[in-house]
Amino acid sequence: MGFGLALFLFAELFLFIWIDHKQWRTWYTPFNFLAIPYALVLLVTLLSAGHFGLVDFYYPSLLPWIVGLPLFLLPSVVLRRCLPKKAVSAERTDPPPSLLPKLASVISFICFFFLLVKLFLLIRDSDAVFGSEAFGFYFAGKSWSGHLAVLGMAIIVLLVPFLELPWKQYGREKVWGVIIWLVLGGWMFFLFVNQIKAWIILPVLAGCIVRGFQGRLKLRIGWVVGGFAGCVAVFFLSYLLIYYSGNTLFPEETTLIGQIRAIAGLFLHYVTSGTMGLSIDMQQGILEQPDLNYILTPFYNIWYACTGQPLVSGYNPEFVYSGINYTNVRTMFGTLYVFTNPFVFALLVLLGSVICYAIFLLAGKRWLWAKALYAWVCTVLFMAWFDTYTQLLTTYELPVYLVLLCLLVSLAERYKFAAMKGL
Repeated sequence: MGFGLALFLFAELFLFIWIDHKQWRTWYTPFNFLAIPYALVLLVTLLSAGHFGLVDFYYPSLLPWIVGLPLFLLPSVVLRRCLPKKAVSAERTDPPPSLLPKLASVISFICFFFLLVKLFLLIRDSDAVFGSEAFGFYFAGKSWSGHLAVLGMAIIVLLVPFLELPWKQYGREKVWGVIIWLVLGGWMFFLFVNQIKAWIILPVLAGCIVRGFQGRLKLRIGWVVGGFAGCVAVFFLSYLLIYYSGNTLFPEETTLIGQIRAIAGLFLHYVTSGTMGLSIDMQQGILEQPDLNYILTPFYNIWYACTGQPLVSGYNPEFVYSGINYTNVRTMFGTLYVFTNPFVFALLVLLGSVICYAIFLLAGKRWLWAKALYAWVCTVLFMAWFDTYTQLLTTYELPVYLVLLCLLVSLAERYKFAAMKGL
């Protein structure tokens, strides 16, 4: 029966991916960003379970996805039937505003000054070691510096589409090309110090998606492999930074090779932590109790802050052991399943799909801010194999910065045009 459930889910995945691509005539749909990464991670999980230290897989844990996928696809089909038959695609855009890299660079260098001051003060006064996760939390885990880090993520999303090889540019373009690389390098440094790997990878991925909308990044196997290799490199470099800071996660491994071997095992755990976490959780009878606090945490906390009540955490307190390490993530549909009842599960999936496809249709316009907003939605869906990100404030804060930055650029360009016309 278990193997049959897996076959049914993969058949469902391939059928729905084909339907969504056929009706929208593009691969850049919310359903594809949700389903394709999950299918690949699930395949890795099924091949690895029972090996390399992982426990066996519990196949009934596939049921939330077997139910969730058709629910998520339903609004896509309904919207497509209600719209004109002409193709709707995000793969077009106006020429990028020339003032965007300049304005983003000025804002970035101002932010760099304040972040460097805080960094030096922490190095001088904090007991935490530079490069450790504790240091990262003190640096940007809370207060104003955490919000600046999210602003930096939004700037990365907007600047990646402007990246060019400096030796292929000339004159003033070359100067700004180098400045863009420096700005992106600066933000990547501060995000590395923060030591949250997803917040390093996801803005770059969103920027690459925007670049794809512009027709400047084709979907090729080489690019996919290169992107995956880059994500793996970020993961390893992040933990090697912890190692070189003297705060090793694996004290039993005293050599660099031993640390790399242990990090490789942790990487497998990280990739399978959502699928295996849901598997073990359901096998144990579901440890969580229904509670929307863990799904819509920022909205609850806004209300609690206004009413003077204590704020709550969106992190699942129930950890299960995968055979390699502990995990508290359950994939996107898995988290919705364990923290809600069937009615609320269906309602949230349908509502989430409607919102995602509405933003997808908005991205069919030629506005850069709409492309960037949709690209961020795509990255959140891309991580559905890991967990839902709806409980994190960053998920909602970053789009606000994206829209504000694009609005600021638009106003600046209008002012520039009016000034030139006046002359």
